[in-house]
Amino acid sequence: MSNLIQYVHETAHLNFYDLEPNEVDALVLTELSYLPFEDIVSPDFTKVRLFEVTERYFTKHGNKPTSVIVHQNRLNLLKAVAQSKRYKNIKVLAYRNEYDLDLQKQFAAVTFEWRPRHYHVAFRGTDDTIIGWKEDFHLTYMKTIPAQESALSYLQTVINHLSGQFSLSGHSKGGNLAVFAGSQIDEASRNNIESILTFDSPGLNQTILNTEGFLAQAEKIQTYVPQDSIIGMLLEMPTDAIIVKSKATGILQHDTFSWVIRGEQFETVPALTASSLQTKQAIKEWTDQLSEEDLKEFFDTFFGLFLDAGFERIGTFDLENRQRFQTLLANQKGLPIEQKELMDRLSKQLVDGLIQARIPTKKAEAFGYLSEVKKDLEAKLHKNSLFSNRFTSR
Repeated sequence: MSNLIQYVHETAHLNFYDLEPNEVDALVLTELSYLPFEDIVSPDFTKVRLFEVTERYFTKHGNKPTSVIVHQNRLNLLKAVAQSKRYKNIKVLAYRNEYDLDLQKQFAAVTFEWRPRHYHVAFRGTDDTIIGWKEDFHLTYMKTIPAQESALSYLQTVINHLSGQFSLSGHSKGGNLAVFAGSQIDEASRNNIESILTFDSPGLNQTILNTEGFLAQAEKIQTYVPQDSIIGMLLEMPTDAIIVKSKATGILQHDTFSWVIRGEQFETVPALTASSLQTKQAIKEWTDQLSEEDLKEFFDTFFGLFLDAGFERIGTFDLENRQRFQTLLANQKGLPIEQKELMDRLSKQLVDGLIQARIPTKKAEAFGYLSEVKKDLEAKLHKNSLFSNRFTSR
């Protein structure tokens, strides 16, 4: 029983002819896509071997974590692949990283050639930018988001330029981008795509699921989620998910370094936990009962408060930014009354849904207990919420 880094060490002596590329290898490359390869991997089709990428990366950035997404596990993974016969000579190319505050877009992808004319395109998930997180929530009511359009454009350019077979993957939002791009690309290019793998990724808007492109590619899509999945339960993905055992609990299972690998495959479990299914139900009911206009205003207001206060990255939420927090609180107090009421109403509805989804139907005593929990949560929400009229800074 091992994790992603241990898998790289254990298969280090096996090349991709000794052991065919598999879903764990795809996750290895997917995790590497989170690292900032600007000025290390060319945005065009100039190829550089993975061990050289590693040398350039540590020369430029050092060997310490630098942000929420550039954490120690990903740096250790980069070191491991550079020392592995299996990975070190993989060629890396076409790194793109796009961030646009005006378009509200966060997108990144990179292509790997793991055998001659066999390419793997890895789409990065949500990074530590506020815009990246806001764009994720846009998925709840928008048919398409800017990152999906960028993913489609990127993949079309890569396939047009390179001759060969392709596999795609992504973690979190990156999996959503992989499925969107791989299904909405032109028919000739779709035929060059062998597989699309998603790792705890939100699904797609129903209108996309009904398209000819998605229906044509559906059999190539394989979804992997941990047993306590939350992110992977958002929206709809009509494929049978493989449920992976994780050493973590709850939302922490979204970190794929907690996923258990046995031999050369993920260790699986037979079913999702009740908590995962209940959370999916509550969030779906919450979004279904709200209009697109309400959802848009809710998320625009919520994330707008942070952006207007100067918070562009999650990593800037610390005590050194006291002035920004004061600005955020002042902006919150200055919201029009109708926006405050909308925020309070929608927040309360979400709490109600999460509580109701967890009430056992045949245990009246549990109902009484959870009712008290509900009251407590509502009180805390009203007293301490960012959107409470009584919220004050100290």
